[in-house]
Amino acid sequence: MTKKQSPIVVGLALILLTTGVMAQKYREGSTSRWQTMIDRFDTDKNGLVSKDEFRGSDSRFDEMDKNRDGQLDGADAKDRAKRSPNNTGGNGGQDGLTQRHGADHSPDVGEIAPDFTLKMLNSKKTVTLSDVYHDKPVILTLGSYTCPPFREAIEGIEQIYQQYKDKFHFCFVYIKEAHATDERPAPVNEMKDINFTQPTTYKERTDIATTCQRQVDLSMPILVDTLDNAVEKLYAGAPNRTYLIGQNGTVLYKGVRGPQGTNSDEIIQAINSLLNPEKLEPPKKQSGLKVPEAVSNRILFNGKILTADKNFSIAQAVAIQGDRIVAVGTDTEIMQLKDADTVITDLEGRTVIPGLIDNHVHYLRSSPYWKYEALFDGVNTRQKAVELLKEKIASSAQGEWVLSIGGWNKRQFIDSQASFTRQELDELAPNNPVFIQQGFSGGVANSAALDLVGRDAAGVTADTGFISSAPDGRFAGVPNVLRLALPSYDEEQWKTQYLAQMNMDYNKGGITTVWNAGAIHYDNQFTEWSKSYVEDNGNWSGVRMFHHIKSEAKNPASAEEMVQSIQDWKALEKGDYFRMQGLGEIPYIHTYDLPTKGWNPKANALEIYQTVMAAAAAKGWTVSEHAMLEEKFDDIFPLLREIDQKQDIAPLRWAFHHCYGMTKAQIGQAAELGMFLALQNSPAMPGGAMGRRFGQDSPPFRTAQESGIMWGLGSDAKIVSPYPAFFTLYFAVTGKNIHGDVILQNETVTREQALIAHTRSNAWYLFMEDLLGSIEPGKYADLVVLDNDYMTIPADQIKDLQSVLTLTGGRAGYDAGILKHTSSTGSEITFFGWSDTHIPADGNIQRIEPTIIAMNQLPGTAFPAGMEGFVKTPSFVFNCGDITVNGAQASMDSYEKLIDQQLKYPSYEIGGNHDQVTDIVSDWIIGKHGAESYSFNNGGIYFIAVSAPFTIGAGHKQPIPQSALDEISARIAAIPDGAPIVVATHLSHQMATNLDEVIGAFGDANVVLWMGGHGHQSSTRVYKGIHCVQLPSPASRDAEFMVIRITPDQLTINTRDYRKNAWATDASRKLDIALSAYK
Repeated sequence: MTKKQSPIVVGLALILLTTGVMAQKYREGSTSRWQTMIDRFDTDKNGLVSKDEFRGSDSRFDEMDKNRDGQLDGADAKDRAKRSPNNTGGNGGQDGLTQRHGADHSPDVGEIAPDFTLKMLNSKKTVTLSDVYHDKPVILTLGSYTCPPFREAIEGIEQIYQQYKDKFHFCFVYIKEAHATDERPAPVNEMKDINFTQPTTYKERTDIATTCQRQVDLSMPILVDTLDNAVEKLYAGAPNRTYLIGQNGTVLYKGVRGPQGTNSDEIIQAINSLLNPEKLEPPKKQSGLKVPEAVSNRILFNGKILTADKNFSIAQAVAIQGDRIVAVGTDTEIMQLKDADTVITDLEGRTVIPGLIDNHVHYLRSSPYWKYEALFDGVNTRQKAVELLKEKIASSAQGEWVLSIGGWNKRQFIDSQASFTRQELDELAPNNPVFIQQGFSGGVANSAALDLVGRDAAGVTADTGFISSAPDGRFAGVPNVLRLALPSYDEEQWKTQYLAQMNMDYNKGGITTVWNAGAIHYDNQFTEWSKSYVEDNGNWSGVRMFHHIKSEAKNPASAEEMVQSIQDWKALEKGDYFRMQGLGEIPYIHTYDLPTKGWNPKANALEIYQTVMAAAAAKGWTVSEHAMLEEKFDDIFPLLREIDQKQDIAPLRWAFHHCYGMTKAQIGQAAELGMFLALQNSPAMPGGAMGRRFGQDSPPFRTAQESGIMWGLGSDAKIVSPYPAFFTLYFAVTGKNIHGDVILQNETVTREQALIAHTRSNAWYLFMEDLLGSIEPGKYADLVVLDNDYMTIPADQIKDLQSVLTLTGGRAGYDAGILKHTSSTGSEITFFGWSDTHIPADGNIQRIEPTIIAMNQLPGTAFPAGMEGFVKTPSFVFNCGDITVNGAQASMDSYEKLIDQQLKYPSYEIGGNHDQVTDIVSDWIIGKHGAESYSFNNGGIYFIAVSAPFTIGAGHKQPIPQSALDEISARIAAIPDGAPIVVATHLSHQMATNLDEVIGAFGDANVVLWMGGHGHQSSTRVYKGIHCVQLPSPASRDAEFMVIRITPDQLTINTRDYRKNAWATDASRKLDIALSAYK
């Protein structure tokens, strides 16, 4: 994304100050206008204006005669001032304007300007607002020739146009007449012979606009509003009004509604604030910025922050302290909060949104397969799906499983809807077992997978490769026979290799919080492991998980047990990353409805259902109810109202999930009960049951929005629908399914409404509205930096959005490595180190792949107490040798795929003793780095990487050969005197037996660090003034790598245990020491 100059949003203080000044001017203006009326109309000089003296219409006189005494006097003028649109006593002053011009639904400062397309005056050309403001900011003025104040003001706008037309686009939209002679004639117009009736044709309006252009001598572009006054209504522009719109479409300034809606002085002030933000010094008490007592330890600036607050405010920067947002405002305001330890991220104009919340996703049941998944979610061509499958196979080790479990169906493809076949999968993956799921019924496997499952196993059709879920039960559509054939895993493997990768992918899709739906088979095991994962991470996870108690009510007896269980439950588990959220999603199995089975509750089912629901209400629990069909809603609403009469359920925030067949009247009934609607994207999948049954105008997004009920967006992933939240937003905004066909003719919502539904509304449902859902001080720092602007990109591209940085609680769960995170002062470099990856001859990377995942996730994590700051995006990763076990080609192929396709950062390598068995590793290093030993500069620090021969049979510990020491000395000699140097060898300070000779080779050079490997465990040491580190092996018993940060005055090294998600506490495995000019 190229860096663009981001427009500076006019400060809130300026807007408040401007509004106050305008109000005073309006009140003063009322007195001056009364004097003008006396001068013009009071012919008998008695200080009053009678109806006979008044030159306007009788209806206008009656409207102005507020005290109904048959004459106009000063009291009428004062009453008019009280009713002015800027009177701070209330909104009563808007009544006259509303009666004449309609309600004011115009965009406020910070909101996106509504788009429109209009014809240019006396031209066939049209102008679209969104096409214009992308180039330069826009001065948008609305008015008409018959508005006397506007005729005076437009001359000032013309002067501004002449001065600033190279920096701004100007659009004068000619709107309906303010004082047409047949509606509201103005005496001053009659005196000036400006007499026009309200146009009844478009040509009549263009003729008056042409007269205006000629008489006022306007050279700025003029657009003519449609005869139905579409643009005037969008901007509440009558009688006249002016806006300043930034390059991102945001309203930066807005004139008041009324005759004084165009004020040249205010517009000049807004322009100057935009062009010269450093000169803007609004009063601190009006700025809206609450400066925290503590400075910020993380700042994101130079962006477009969509706060999703109640005003949908847009800011430039956000400050974070720990896991909370402490301030939101302009770049100037927020930068005041930095200190030397603040991590500063330049957003380069990118858009930031709150972390997205999915209100219904089968999150945990996807976890056992995620590691092996080729994700077809949101893909609408079979060709692209095959490409993704090939990529996954190519990046997998030989013999490793490749799966595609749910989130798609073949009918989503627009090029071919042919099923995958065993023969096709055999050709794609002759050496890897592959299974492609096809809905809940089962899926197709290739021959390698059938060999592992067993060709005669239950549900297996060997010829076609189809494995049915039905004969032996199913786990979310995955046949048990297949599940049992997959590699086993323990709790630690699940957390570090499965859940961690899934969380990172969710974060990449902008999701930071989920409501985990359904508890099938061993979901409860994963629930406990998830809780442990949060605890292991120091009470943190990239994805917050809210879950529910699964109802075990399957018959009358078990329903009684469930009721008793609810009554006996002591307390729901609370936590901001892991929380029990009540009962759901099927309170009683025999009131479960689906489009495929209809609504046929068994005898007494509704009575039992009501008993379970009543028990939850009495306990004060939230209940989340699966409900799709209109017939079900008709049957259960009377039961819920009976419960509500005994126990007010509105404070419990009960929710209906799905609601695909819910009618407008039923939404009204839910609103009366204070319920929440959790709506998902399933109908956007044409081949699914929801898409077939509810293909048109479902879910009822707009109906819910207009009803006033609280509602939110989710996915219902991972079987029936895709999990990416941006696909859901695309569906809600465009009304298009995955094929691009419009299926929501009447149920789309605006981008703002959709984003709020996926953030702030869902936070309310989770009882987290004070902590999540918007970017506001005091809330958790759950933020997503997007790769494109959600508000302005073509709506069809919303589904393609991705995160470049996702923070959950201020920590990075996903970082694409695009944004640079720097400190407030000085230069520095951060890199990661590992060694002895020991990839076996078969190329299996299972033991080291979790290291890559952990490295990708670590940026943004705070260093432990005593080591200030956060881990920044590393410049590279360094591997100190023994990449392979025995120099096999398959080993190097796997390593290359790993660092090219999964690692997000550059990498550097040297060879080790195991790599010397063949020439394969040395040839690869030469091909990549130019030589086996080489030097490079990064951030002003010189790195010397030396590969050295190892004598087989001479022991594990050996001296570094003299030839290697000579290589080090020669390379040091080529480096400028005093420059900081890092030396890397395979043998570390613990494994080299000639430490003095090694230090001697450094001479008096400014070597700030010597690093090596070979010993497998991490260690640090200072020897004769040289800082030494031994990098750990991910193939050993410890799951570690090292983080190294070098600044002009500090060397910080610590070991990261990614299984425990913890920093080393042993002093021998970390180092934090002052440097003097890198020495």
